[in-house]
Amino acid sequence: RKHLTSRGIPTMIYYFPRHGNKQPDIDTMAMQSKATPTSSTGESHIDRLIKGTDHPLPNLFTGIVIYFHSISSEETEYLSRYIIAYDGDIEKDLTSKVTHILCPKDMTTPLPDIELEEGSPQVVMVTWVKDCLSEGILLSTNKYLLF
Repeated sequence: RKHLTSRGIPTMIYYFPRHGNKQPDIDTMAMQSKATPTSSTGESHIDRLIKGTDHPLPNLFTGIVIYFHSISSEETEYLSRYIIAYDGDIEKDLTSKVTHILCPKDMTTPLPDIELEEGSPQVVMVTWVKDCLSEGILLSTNKYLLF
């Protein structure tokens, strides 16, 4: 960012509001360049967000805590970015907070010793997250369950 700014290229960092926070960070918006794209009404994206006429990313994964099991580090990193951006949480260890365990469809490694009973994490295929993202809604896990 410093490199671009020193060359006269305008830069901006914008963080989408989370957990019901309707107002974006004013300090971040102040760093915005004057060259922000505007709509046909002359309002910038930031102005529309403040007025509530433009919406940030939907909260698809609110209340969902995901643990990745036997998934490559590249895919884990890729999916983690989306899950967090859409208001989900990631756990590095299998804790009591975990609501969903993501596994590859052709899983060969056994799950850690957990008893799958009522209220325990759902063990689902990775395609569940990918399909939720492509559909833009939180889909039922019924057709993605592994156990």
